[in-house]
Amino acid sequence: MKKLALILAFAVAVCSAVLAQETLYVSARGSEDNSGRIEAEPTTFSGALSQIQAGNTRKIIILGTLDINSNGMKNDNAFVFNINALPGDYKKGNALGEIIITGKPDASESERAVLSGKGSGKFAVLVSKFKIRFENIEISGCEVKHKFGLYIVDDAQVTFGPGTAVRDNAGIGIYVADEGTCVIDGSEVYNNYIGIAAAGNLTLRNGTIRDNTGTGIAVYNGGTCTIAGGEVFNNSNRGVAVAGMLTLRNGKIRDNNSLKNGGGVFISKGGRFTMSGGSITNNRAQGAGGGVYVETNARFDQNAGTISANNAGQGSNPNVFRQ
Repeated sequence: MKKLALILAFAVAVCSAVLAQETLYVSARGSEDNSGRIEAEPTTFSGALSQIQAGNTRKIIILGTLDINSNGMKNDNAFVFNINALPGDYKKGNALGEIIITGKPDASESERAVLSGKGSGKFAVLVSKFKIRFENIEISGCEVKHKFGLYIVDDAQVTFGPGTAVRDNAGIGIYVADEGTCVIDGSEVYNNYIGIAAAGNLTLRNGTIRDNTGTGIAVYNGGTCTIAGGEVFNNSNRGVAVAGMLTLRNGKIRDNNSLKNGGGVFISKGGRFTMSGGSITNNRAQGAGGGVYVETNARFDQNAGTISANNAGQGSNPNVFRQ
């Protein structure tokens, strides 16, 4: 009997955990009168957020494109995940589990999940104090050069998983503020002005930062970036610009360009770059340091890894130039 009781207790616990991780469906034509628990009756973006319970992991499935004209936006100019906007005890700092925001993995191109900032005049998505994982979704449409596709602030933790694209933003694709944390784990960041700007903590595990019209990754003073995998390539104004701390453990920084110095990596005064693996290859600078450019009072330590086949218009060593 005791064994049976234990089995039943375990089954109840598993079922409770599954129920706690409830899936909600959201679409532009959803209704706040709908629970969102079935695909045929989607709720709105704000309706889904209002159902989040403290401590429970939730999955929100986005059906198609959401923008400022979608039902339930209530004149909001961005998709805001902000714990302070939730009712009751949430404001007292109760911990929330990770929330998964995703599209349908098998969605057609016309059904692809998109959070769009078009018409907002600011950013597409803001995340404050939440722990969120994006999968199978596009974040795009920021139309202002000095704004962001996605803004991570106030201890928020955001992971970009497989099938996610942050693209076609006139400003910065992802901005990580000084208390934010961002992990790129299988996603693409491309066709933005700056791919990612980090004043907080950024980790590239897997994925690509590519084809941005400015810098691929900008690590601001006080920010940290660890590249443990993935690639940074084909960015028009440097692969990585470092004023904070950069660590390259694995992955590739390749085929980036600079109209001035530092095609692959540019380390400015006060910045620090430690290379313990990975490669920096085939980058180009019209000035010096096609691979790595180190300004005065900046620091570069190479313990392992490869720096080769880079090109520069100035300086005797196109791979590494120290001012």
